[in-house]
Amino acid sequence: MTGFIAAHRGRFGVEPICRVMECSPSTYWAARSRPPSQRSLRDELLKPEIRRVHKENYGVYGAHKLWKQLNREGIRVARCPTWCTTPTAAARVNSSGRRNTSTTRSCDGITKCSTQ
Repeated sequence: MTGFIAAHRGRFGVEPICRVMECSPSTYWAARSRPPSQRSLRDELLKPEIRRVHKENYGVYGAHKLWKQLNREGIRVARCPTWCTTPTAAARVNSSGRRNTSTTRSCDGITKCSTQ
C-alpha cells in the first residue's frame, strides 16, 4: 500500500489517495519514516547469493532447490526468504507448460474431465 501511495503521491497527493483507500495518512507517514526491518536487510544480503546459485545451476533451480543448495554451501537461511526473494532475485520456477487434468463426477453420474 505504501509503495502505491509513494508512486502516485506526486500526482494526487497523500491525503486524497488515503481517503479513497480508506486508510489514515499517518499510517503512510509512519511506515515511510520507519527504518528497514532486520528481515528486509537480510533479504537484500541474500539476493546476490540467490542470483549466483540460480545462475550456476543454469537458471533451472526453483525456490526449494535454491534453499537446499544455499544451506549445503554453508549459507544458513530459512526456507521463507528464498521463497520470498526468489521472484525479485530473477529466479523463477521453470514449468513445462502442461496443464493438469482432473476427473470429477457430476451430479448425474457421468464422468467429466476438467482442465485446471
